[in-house]
Amino acid sequence: MVCNGPCSPAVDDESRRDRISNLPDDLLLRILVLVPLVEVVRTSVLSRRWVHVWTRLPMLEFADDEASPVASFANLVAGVIRGYATDVDMPDVLISVRGCFQYTLDEAVRIAASAFLVGAACHHHHHQLDETEDEDDECIPPPTLHMPCFPMVTEFALSFRGVELRMPRTGVFEKLTKLYIFGVQFTDGGDGINNAIIRQCPCHQDLELHRVEGIKMLFLLSESLLRLRLYKVMDLERLLVTAKKPP
Repeated sequence: MVCNGPCSPAVDDESRRDRISNLPDDLLLRILVLVPLVEVVRTSVLSRRWVHVWTRLPMLEFADDEASPVASFANLVAGVIRGYATDVDMPDVLISVRGCFQYTLDEAVRIAASAFLVGAACHHHHHQLDETEDEDDECIPPPTLHMPCFPMVTEFALSFRGVELRMPRTGVFEKLTKLYIFGVQFTDGGDGINNAIIRQCPCHQDLELHRVEGIKMLFLLSESLLRLRLYKVMDLERLLVTAKKPP
């Protein structure tokens, strides 16, 4: 509408009307998932209508190269996960640390621990943490990352150099079919990963170990395993695989 003179109050009010806030949550979430997560969380201060909208995002994608306005990337990850709705079946969590900030390994482990927390709390299906910073000082014992059990996860990928990974001793990965582990160290000789595949992963089909250290014996006894890829598993001395033939 074009006004030759001053527009009437009704027209002016119509032009300033907040149409976006009146959209249903499902449509808002489809829009917000395309926006950097830091900006999405900030929508909570717009009005009461927006306070909890972001907590139901169908995907959480953390990237430190998009997080320059925040003081601590680790605090951002932990805070978002604490505030996320616990009744949402979340399909994807991606945490990408590309070295845009200077991280200590302890802070990187905090980020990973927060990622593990959301995996244990929500019924998501794919969980990936990517940490690419190398640690050159071999005299300092690596920090330990304790991996919990994820009953509802179907695919799990962990890329993390310079830490010791300890697999869970209890629980069952009921739906896990794919497991990818890159860059970590094991100090149990391989007992943890062996126990996980044999006793805790009844549906596991695809295992890839890439540049891992400390696995001396790998015994994989599985009726569901279809694919095994080992790349630069440098300490491996013995390998035994017993798997059911595919139909």
